[in-house]
Amino acid sequence: ILRTTDNAETWKNVTPSQAIYEFAGKTLSVSGCFRDADHAWLIFYEESSYDARLGIVVWYTEDGGQTWESTALPIEGYAVQYVYDPQISFPDGQNGWLFARIGRSENREYVGIYTSHDGGKTWTAMVTTNSDNLPSIGRKNGAVFRDALEGWVSCDSTADQPDMVLWHTTDGGNSWFKQQLPAPYGYNIPDGLLSDPSYTCSLSVPKFVDFQYQYAWAMLKCTPADPLSYPVSVLYWTYDKLSTWRTRRL
Repeated sequence: ILRTTDNAETWKNVTPSQAIYEFAGKTLSVSGCFRDADHAWLIFYEESSYDARLGIVVWYTEDGGQTWESTALPIEGYAVQYVYDPQISFPDGQNGWLFARIGRSENREYVGIYTSHDGGKTWTAMVTTNSDNLPSIGRKNGAVFRDALEGWVSCDSTADQPDMVLWHTTDGGNSWFKQQLPAPYGYNIPDGLLSDPSYTCSLSVPKFVDFQYQYAWAMLKCTPADPLSYPVSVLYWTYDKLSTWRTRRL
């Protein structure tokens, strides 16, 4: 982890030394959230293997990387097969979330979603391999929260639920409900695209582009089962916190 304070002319290595020691000899990936000049959160993980003895550790700094502290995610009571594609975000300095893929079986993929309300010092598991508040069927692409309570998970559709591409929570991730996207509007878009089981649709994680977390965009890509048909990509954007959407085919 490198940090600059002079417009990228010079850089300083601020990687947590204890993390380097604990993962010595391992091939690691890292995901992080850098909120401002002082606050950052990191998670190191191995894509090819998972050592349950090491748990899942989040590192955080409040002084620009001069010092780091670590805290373990709660993983007792449920299975963790691996840690892959972790995503961390803090809409404000205290409330944050962490999303990661942690297991699979047959056509199901299990994710872990954790929330923190004290700047990443402690975490609570909201979705695990044992919970049923967020269905495990269908690949999940990631999560985004706009505050301590409201968030969304985007995913891929399934044959029996072709319109299942977005889940919504208003209680911090304890319960999730399918949010219906409007039918995409634009030139040469097949009728009933989001209800057609012959298409597999995948929604990217909505990305907020303002500090008040109102304006966001996402991309929907629908791939037909017929190899002679063309895939359809649609841009969705919203001005009212994902309540209503506008669309345009790409």
